[in-house]
Amino acid sequence: GATRVVRGAHWVQFMLDSVWVSEVSGDVERAVLVEVDGGDTVHVEADYLRQDVEGMRAFPEVRFRQGEALGRCDTLIWFEKDSVMRFEQLPQLWFEGQILSADTIELLLQQARPHLLTGLGHAHLTRVLNDSCADQITGRTLHGTFRDGVLHRILIEGNAEAIYYVEEGEDLQFNRTACSRMRIHLVDGPVHEIALLD
Repeated sequence: GATRVVRGAHWVQFMLDSVWVSEVSGDVERAVLVEVDGGDTVHVEADYLRQDVEGMRAFPEVRFRQGEALGRCDTLIWFEKDSVMRFEQLPQLWFEGQILSADTIELLLQQARPHLLTGLGHAHLTRVLNDSCADQITGRTLHGTFRDGVLHRILIEGNAEAIYYVEEGEDLQFNRTACSRMRIHLVDGPVHEIALLD
């Protein structure tokens, strides 16, 4: 089972509709949640944490860390029963050398590892290659699938565009693809294959 530690300046627990609700808030030191499940640790920091039967809500100015993944947003909602984390209001998520931003980001965990990733509204995924080049994938909605904890496949819907670079000897070749829907297959980070669906 998981071990959970919560810290903060103020802690209140009360009964609401026959359910215990816990609220932790920070002062100079912010409220912090650390959950260890096996070898995996989730770290959430915010001004205010609220735990009830639905799950956990953290806000504002949330900072999130799980393994190598980092995130920030204004509001984080963790539906623990469904293993879904929802990052709202200017969310950004850094993982595997990539940055995802969108209006809302949802992350589905399976056995404490990322399984499905969704960027809803103005999704933008960037992978910096060097000082002057970056792979960029944009669209209205982005759905990412992980294999063994690594981003493997991406489906982009609505104004889909991919700007990516392919190594040719010592040079990087610039490529741009755009359509309404596309599927991208990644191998260890870089774009391996793009399928234009519409």
